[in-house]
Parts: sequence; structure tokens; C-alpha cells
Amino acid sequence: MFGLNQEKLGQLVDLINQEKLDAMLLFSSRADSRLSLWLANILCPSAFHYLLITKERSYFIEVSYRVEALSRITNLPVVPFADEDLIDQFLKDHLKNFKRIGLAGDIPYYHLKYCTAETVDLHTAVVSLLVDKNSEAIAGIKASVDCLSASLQMLRAEMRPGWSAKRIAQKLASYLLDLDATPAFNTSVAIGAELKTSTIAIPSEKSIWSENNPLLIDCGAKLGGYYTDITRMFFVEESSGLQAAYQNLCLAQRQTAEKIRAGTSLQQLYQTMKSELSLVNLDSRSLEAADLGHGIGYALHEDPMFFRKENANFLLQAGNIITIEPEIICEDLRIRVEDMFLINQHGSTCLTSKI
Repeated sequence: MFGLNQEKLGQLVDLINQEKLDAMLLFSSRADSRLSLWLANILCPSAFHYLLITKERSYFIEVSYRVEALSRITNLPVVPFADEDLIDQFLKDHLKNFKRIGLAGDIPYYHLKYCTAETVDLHTAVVSLLVDKNSEAIAGIKASVDCLSASLQMLRAEMRPGWSAKRIAQKLASYLLDLDATPAFNTSVAIGAELKTSTIAIPSEKSIWSENNPLLIDCGAKLGGYYTDITRMFFVEESSGLQAAYQNLCLAQRQTAEKIRAGTSLQQLYQTMKSELSLVNLDSRSLEAADLGHGIGYALHEDPMFFRKENANFLLQAGNIITIEPEIICEDLRIRVEDMFLINQHGSTCLTSKI
């Protein structure tokens, strides 16, 4: 059972007071449930739901046939409405006593078309509050990183050429479970020719790691509600040209991380990455800004989402934790590295450097 993150809730109540609001209405959908994840660490259980926050109480608003499912995973009250097609009428009646309401999330305009309260768009302000990580969260994320690090170290010591991709993924999952963590997502294991089209591959018994094939693992851990996400490549032939390119990719990533800090925009980060790739003689033309990274911590993917064009001018803040995961094409194969970085006022710290 999950309640709200009390510190984050307190920050939102402070925002309610600051903006002189009666309430705040947060919207989550199956496609974008970030607000629910950050505040309550739950995935959205239906097509959409609302979280209403006032100075005195907080509760979900959910379609009636999904109330039971939501109630099983949260200890917050759930107020039901009968018909998804009549959500506009329900909100009109439910919010009639509020004069001024703050809004966050991608609320469909027609949901509030009958609402008479003055509305204030607080989405940017709410996201700004929620992407910041406090000392408790940072400690929890580091603990999750430690579990992933230990699991990968055990995997690296044991795995050999001849192992299938499926065996590699299953072995990593077993190590994580032994440490009371779980995989944050389905581990991706791409081998050899699979990297011609993508760095993401479903682990298969037929895909075998051999001396002539590079191995890429994209994996993560979840521990205590905190998420980690990294990508590593492995090579049997130590002197391969592809391995040298991968090492230079890692170098360009680290050099980029050394040049970002609070106040750096995502667009600046992307341009810096391209420049650093050129400095290590890697072709940056296949680098895509959309795949360069994302926020992480309370959920696997959080703002700032690099793939959102509207986030190009998003300024990193002290306390943000992001991934930087450059992927380029080299020798007709895709190579990628991914690490997690904590942003501070004067630079950034790699949280996954020991993995």
C-alpha cells in the first residue's frame, strides 16, 4: 500500500498557499503517469485519474469500475465517478465550491469545460518541484545503484562466450533478487548482428554471445521504490576496433558530463555531446537528441524527458538526476553507454561510475 511522498506533498501544499489556491488538481493518464509515480509510486491503473490536493486532505478521483484496483495499492481515499464519458459533469459538481484551482498534468480541456473556478496552470512549477531529489531520495537511489553494481560484477565474473542472451538476463535478475532488489524493467541483451538495427533486444535462447560478437546489456534495478538504469557493452576480443570506439564513446560521455551543471539546457547538453564525439574522432551524425537521456529516480523515466521537443530549453537544476546515454553507429553496428548523473551547482557527479 502506498501513501503520498510526504515531503513532496508538503511542497505542493506550500505552492497552494503561495498561489492562494483552494486546491490543486493533478491529472495522470496511462500514457503519462509521472505525477502519480512521483507522489505515490504507483502506475496509473486505468485510462485516467485525478489526484485532488487541498490544505487539509488529498484523495484520488477515479472511475468506479477501477476503484477497487486503485484501493488495493494506495491507502488514500478514492472518490468514484460512474461514467468516463461524463467526467466533465462530475468535475463540475465536485469542484463547484472551489474558487481558484491549480492544474498540473496534461488535462484534456473538455474535462473542465463546465468548471466555473479560476484555473492556474502550475504544471511547470509542479514538475520543477518533483524532479528535484532530496538527500533521502539520493541515498535511496545510491543504494539501488549499489545493488545493480554488485549484481553486474557477479554476472561479469561468471558469464562466458557461449551463453545465450536469455541466460544472461535471467542470471542478472537472480542476483538482483538475492539482494532484495528487482529488475527495473525487462533487461535488454543485444548481441552481434542485432545491433545493426537497435540496441534493444528481447533476450533469446537463440542469441549466443561469441568471440566475434559484441554484447550490449541495458538493465536497471528497483530497490525501496527507487530506480536505476545503465547500459554497458562487453567484448571478448580486447583489441577490436569496435571496442576502441566504445571506449572513446565512454570518454566523450564523461567529458560531456564534466561540462554540465545547474543551468545547462538540454539543447546545450546535446550540442556538447556532439562536440565531444568529434574530439575523439567519432561520427556524431547518428547521435539523436531524443535518445540522449531522461530523468530517473522516483520512476524509471521522469522529466526532463529528452525526447520531448518542448524540453529542449529545460534548464537542469541542482538535485536533478538524469541519464546520459549517447548511441551512435560505428562499423554498421550501434554502440551505446548509459550512466546516471546527479546535477549540482558546479557540475555533475556520476552515480554509476563503479559499474
